[in-house]
Amino acid sequence: MLYTNFMEKKWIFNETDQDLVDNIVRILRCSSTVAKIVVNRGYKNTEDVFGFLNPSFSCLKDPNSIKDIRKASKRIHEAIINNDKIIIFGDYDADGITSTVILYEFLKESKSTVSYFIPHRKKDGYGLKSDFIETCDADLIITVDNGVTSNEAVDCAKIKGMDVIICDHHDVPEVMPNAYAVVNPKRKDCKSGLTYLAGVGVTYYLLIVLRQYLREKGFYKNIKEPNLKKACDMVAIGTVADIVPMINENRILVKTGFEIISQKRRNGIKSLLKSCKIKHNIMNSDDIGFKIAPKINAAGRMDHGKICVELFLTNDSKRSDEISNNLIDLNSKRQSIEKETEKEILEIIKTNNISNNSSIILSSPKWHSGILGIVASKIVSKFFKPVVLLEENGDISKGSGRSIKGINMYEGFRENKKMIELFGGHEMAAGLSIKTENIGIFSKKFDEYAEKIIKSSNLQPTIEIDCNLEFSEIDGRLMEELNLVEPCGTINKAPVFRSDNIEVISCVTVGKNHKKMNLRQTSGTKRDFQAILFNDDILNNNINYISSIVYNVGWNYWNGSRSIQIIIEDYKL
Repeated sequence: MLYTNFMEKKWIFNETDQDLVDNIVRILRCSSTVAKIVVNRGYKNTEDVFGFLNPSFSCLKDPNSIKDIRKASKRIHEAIINNDKIIIFGDYDADGITSTVILYEFLKESKSTVSYFIPHRKKDGYGLKSDFIETCDADLIITVDNGVTSNEAVDCAKIKGMDVIICDHHDVPEVMPNAYAVVNPKRKDCKSGLTYLAGVGVTYYLLIVLRQYLREKGFYKNIKEPNLKKACDMVAIGTVADIVPMINENRILVKTGFEIISQKRRNGIKSLLKSCKIKHNIMNSDDIGFKIAPKINAAGRMDHGKICVELFLTNDSKRSDEISNNLIDLNSKRQSIEKETEKEILEIIKTNNISNNSSIILSSPKWHSGILGIVASKIVSKFFKPVVLLEENGDISKGSGRSIKGINMYEGFRENKKMIELFGGHEMAAGLSIKTENIGIFSKKFDEYAEKIIKSSNLQPTIEIDCNLEFSEIDGRLMEELNLVEPCGTINKAPVFRSDNIEVISCVTVGKNHKKMNLRQTSGTKRDFQAILFNDDILNNNINYISSIVYNVGWNYWNGSRSIQIIIEDYKL
């Protein structure tokens, strides 16, 4: 029997064309394991495989293919030479913060009159609003990682004689804001094919075109051109944190960003790496996704995201250390509130017997909206269905939704938009504001939307396995080759392997319900491997045999040394 937290997962074994694998092994002289992984990712010819394993700036698509990007660059050039007041309006998450940092740095180096504004999550809410327009002093507002749903605010800015450039990557509404330029690859009339970029990726592409435009205008005759490669540290953090598909341009930019982060050129990066206890120089997606990004996001969730912009811009190492240590405290506070909220929600689900619904939509005046997205993700992983959690605040409730593959959260909101005050986001994650009195009927209608899809699609949680792997094949050389598959993320997931006949040499519980084990395969090599299984309350510490495991492999760094570690995703007894 297969055990998981709440739902049985279906194991899907990728069938790989062995002739294709053998050809890749012969030409690229890589292991058959890595060849299988790459073929499973959809790369068939050796040129594409080489490009995947060796991402290069020369493979970036032409940024000029993004609709309005040239128009936006022209207006920013005018603002710089006319000394217009420019305000960058960012978002309070890691994607928005890093977008703000790279645009601000570029414009500062270009001697423009520029400032930035990061809204407070609870006081200001998400996105550009008319209240901000009424009080700000600007000739040009550039939104980054937000703005594509800010129709009212853009209209207000137009009345006040301000131009607005929207630089965003979120799903585009039926009616776009009437802005000076809308730089968003998800526009229906944009033919760039760059719909998978994070907000910071779109901002980075804007900078490439802007620098090109300034160069054409002779702007750099007496001023040094900004080095955009150095900005890739921010692009890597924002892209990984926003969980966008780790393919094509995203892989190129993130891989380059890993190199820049390792150089520690920013005080903020140095301080963050130190406070996160990251001492190794070879960065990977987990370092950002599980260690760095949560600290950055904690600022926007628990305090104010603007302190992270300061963290990455400051030249004062003492100040960056101070902010970084503050982020550690804020993240600890976030984790504590998150655990209590999750515990309460699980009790509500159990008491009210709603786990059989097609979706879970709950609200409470006691919950903190800043952590509801994270908690929603955890509830999704336990019940495999869309989850929307809302903080009731008088007449209006605000919250976050997380979904599963196959059920589009954004479309679900759009289908019920008459009941919602404001919403925005992606297929898998979205935010909303709704009148508290409408939560009940919205919950019913959204559940009907989800049920319709579930019945027609027979959705079930799955784990895709790249290949079988013998413990005897796991060594330093394989680890070096697997590093070429980085950066990993959505679509390009970390490689998953299966091994059978596992002897459990030792098993102890660490933390609340994590299992730390030493494993050995009964066939072949007798070498032991350290293993970790997170959030499991099934296995008994006296267990001595597991029939099959599916897992990732990675380096475990400890006290200046490293060892190979197996990270178990699922198992069969």
